[in-house]
Amino acid sequence: MNFFFRKLFSKHIDPQHEGEFLVRVVSSSAFSVFSDEHFRRMTHFEKRKQIEQDRIFNELVVTGLVLLLMMINDFLPDINPERKKFWQEVKGGIPDFFANWLKEIGVGDKFTAIWKRLICLRWDEYKKEQGAIRRILLRSTLGDLHNEAFQDAAVRVETAAVVGLLHITRGKAKPDDPLFKHLRSWLLALNRKLERRVGW
Repeated sequence: MNFFFRKLFSKHIDPQHEGEFLVRVVSSSAFSVFSDEHFRRMTHFEKRKQIEQDRIFNELVVTGLVLLLMMINDFLPDINPERKKFWQEVKGGIPDFFANWLKEIGVGDKFTAIWKRLICLRWDEYKKEQGAIRRILLRSTLGDLHNEAFQDAAVRVETAAVVGLLHITRGKAKPDDPLFKHLRSWLLALNRKLERRVGW
């Protein structure tokens, strides 16, 4: 569905439909990374127990969903006032939209409730880290760029990559961990994809 089509039929697209679509985009992207041989080598995937492999996938999905939440949050001040409520509802509904999708594919209520709590916990955590990472980045060459949208995107991606890395590695990542670059490349691509969809 292209941008002009969405604008034309915006009154017929509800927040739940849009939110569920975005959740699927993020989940599909996270699964692509999870299945990537290079990613699996860097995380010593084959040596891990099933429960730990599942945890890594969960962290990838949550990292992608939080990137989406940060993006909507960044875009909200500049969204047309008539569309603000729509996007506020999309943002507020992301944990539920994701839980509903999990139920559709056969995941039990007990686990969907855990997922919802995890998304909310991670969202709170990322919001706290985002301010600190913004200050660090703005003291670098990024601060010389006067494009606020570009700065916001850089902060989003960097925050998601840093916190995602720490959770995937259980805090054992080294400063020069190649997994960080891999995650950042994935999140940059996902950010570009979501930017074409969010905020219409």
